[in-house]
Amino acid sequence: MEEYSIVRVIKINEPARLFDGTEGVKRYPRIGDIGTVVHKADTGCIVEFVGRDGMTVWLADFTYEEIEEMDERINIIISELKNTAEDVRGSFGSLSVEQLNWKPAAESWSVAQCLDHLILTNEQFYPEFEKLASGNRKNTFWQNNSPLTGFFGRFLIKAVTEDSKKAKAPSKTIVPPSDLPSDIVEKFAANIAEVCGKISAVASADRQKVVVTSPFLSLMTYKLDDAYTVLVEHTKRHIRQAKRVLETAGFPHGEE
Repeated sequence: MEEYSIVRVIKINEPARLFDGTEGVKRYPRIGDIGTVVHKADTGCIVEFVGRDGMTVWLADFTYEEIEEMDERINIIISELKNTAEDVRGSFGSLSVEQLNWKPAAESWSVAQCLDHLILTNEQFYPEFEKLASGNRKNTFWQNNSPLTGFFGRFLIKAVTEDSKKAKAPSKTIVPPSDLPSDIVEKFAANIAEVCGKISAVASADRQKVVVTSPFLSLMTYKLDDAYTVLVEHTKRHIRQAKRVLETAGFPHGEE
C-alpha cells in the first residue's frame, strides 16, 4: 500500500474518531467507504473520502487493519490522472493570462483551451459516474448486445494515443472559448481531483461487464475499463499538445 492507493474501509475500531471534511457534507467514516491514502506512516495512514461532487466527506486516520487496498488497476488510473494534474501545475502554473491564451495560429488551440477542453469533456461523463455510484445502474439492451463494443474501445484508445492523427471535437459542447481566465490551471487540477473522486466512488464496479455509451454518439459503446484508458490517454494527449504550444516560434516566453 502506497500514497494515492485506493482503499476500502472494512473495520472501524474507533467509531467516534476525530476527522475533518467539507462543511455541509462531512460525516463519520463508514464500513464500505472507498477513499484515497494521502499520507502513509508505520502504524497507519491518513485516508480521504471524496464525494460525487468532489468535496471531502471525511479525512481521517486509520490503522492498516481497518482498510484494504483496492485492485491495482484503479490505483494506476488515479495515480496517472493525479500525475497529469501535477505536471500541468509545473508546466503551466507560472504562465500569464496572455501566455495561457496565446495561439500558434487562428485555427490552433492555446494552452488554456487544451485544459478547458479536457474539463468540458470529463464533465460529459459525470452522469454515467453518478448512475454507477447509485448502485442501481444496469446496462441497456444495446450495451449488452452491441457487437461493436470491443471495436469501439480499441478504436478510441488508438485515436487518443496517436498524436499524428488530428481529430475534430465530436461536439460543440466541448469546444473551448478563445479567452479563458488565469485560474484555468487550478480549475483543471480541481477537475482531475473531482474525476478521481468519482472513479474512487465506483471502484467496485465490474469494469469488464459494465458497458458505457459515448455521450457524443449513442451507437458507440465500450467497456468501462476501456473508458478509463481513454480518459487517461486523452488527458495526456492534450497536455502534450499544450506543451507543444510553448515550443512554437513566436510564443511570448519573456513575460512569465
